[in-house]
Amino acid sequence: MKAKKKSGAKPGRSSGGGAAVLRRENGIPSRSPKGDGRSRGLSSRRSHNPIIEGSTVKHIAQDDAHAQLAAKRAELKEAEIALTAADASMDTDAVMNLTQRVGVLRQFVGKLETESTATSEREAESRARTWLESHADAVASVSERITVAQTVVRGHIEAAVKAIAEEAALRKSVEAGVTAVEILTARFALPVPAATIAVPPVEDWASRVLPGTDSMRPSRSTRRRMLVTRVASDSPERIRRATLNAVAEFVDKHGKTLPAEVLAILAAAPIPADALDSPREATSGERHFADELARSVADTKRALAAVPAGFRGGV
Repeated sequence: MKAKKKSGAKPGRSSGGGAAVLRRENGIPSRSPKGDGRSRGLSSRRSHNPIIEGSTVKHIAQDDAHAQLAAKRAELKEAEIALTAADASMDTDAVMNLTQRVGVLRQFVGKLETESTATSEREAESRARTWLESHADAVASVSERITVAQTVVRGHIEAAVKAIAEEAALRKSVEAGVTAVEILTARFALPVPAATIAVPPVEDWASRVLPGTDSMRPSRSTRRRMLVTRVASDSPERIRRATLNAVAEFVDKHGKTLPAEVLAILAAAPIPADALDSPREATSGERHFADELARSVADTKRALAAVPAGFRGGV
């Protein structure tokens, strides 16, 4: 009778010998001594790490995405420094291990950068929506107050117009006699009665009101408009690209006219470089036109400077 074969561990699966197997530690692959009871079936018990599986990092909290990216960048930097040192000392094993580690970390950083960018875009979009809603509420509140103020001003203006009309009527009542006074005093060499020359001078009431109304007009700096270059045949994608180009150009040139909070939102989610057109150099014709325009402006300024001040004021 044959003796039963004693069941032994399969090759490579013995609990001893310090053999290393791949396990997951907080979702990150690492090496650990086999037989610690944590490697078998671990992938089925733990949730898959989306970074390792190559899928979108959906379950990572938005608040943690930036922190995890920063941690992996720091880890990559340390690994690159160690790799440089190992390469300098010609440590073959260390160079091979660290090269693989650096490659994996770069993959992680690349995927986390994509997720971090998407997270920043979502957060900035949410902040933009909040700002727009808040601004709409502020406009609604201000509009109501402006309506009340206009009602008050309208009443004052109507009263002022009525008073001005009364003043005008009073002046006209004695205006016809002005010439008669001149004729009579000249004909009979009579003195002009004191009351005749005591009429108050005319006040330019409009000059008192115009500065106030002019101050309500938006200044040129706050009325700058974003110019989107497009044609009727442009596709939606091209229109979107042209719009982003217009946003970038406006912020570069006139960003200081925007509220600080809006600038912070824009800075939190920069427009990707591949979403913008490359700067186009001006053609020779455009440069010639710009030079001619600048020369014409300079000539005009010199001509105006040569005109007497009194004459310029009367123009």
